Amino acid sequence: GWYVAAEGPAQGAGQQLWDQGPVSAVSGAHSLVLGTGQSTGDLRGYARLADRAVPAVSRAWGARWARRVVVLVPRSLDGMAALLGSPAARYRGIAAVTTAETPGAGR
Repeated sequence: GWYVAAEGPAQGAGQQLWDQGPVSAVSGAHSLVLGTGQSTGDLRGYARLADRAVPAVSRAWGARWARRVVVLVPRSLDGMAALLGSPAARYRGIAAVTTAETPGAGR
């Protein structure tokens, strides 16, 4: 059987969004937006932006992707830095950071 020896993030791992407080969710046509400390209206705005970006991504990447995106919206710059596991100063003045899982990643 399994035994839990300790509870906590893996060494060097960033936080998860739910570690930062209650998470709200909004679905768009092509997006799922999850946020902490954000109004539903603001999250809907992010969903609209993400939905509008999907055709442009498809033009660049082609059709071999799910055409669905997940957007994480932390409460603050410090929250974003915690999600990414880096100091907040690295993200000052940046509106968004993109990560992707591509076919074959991790193989």
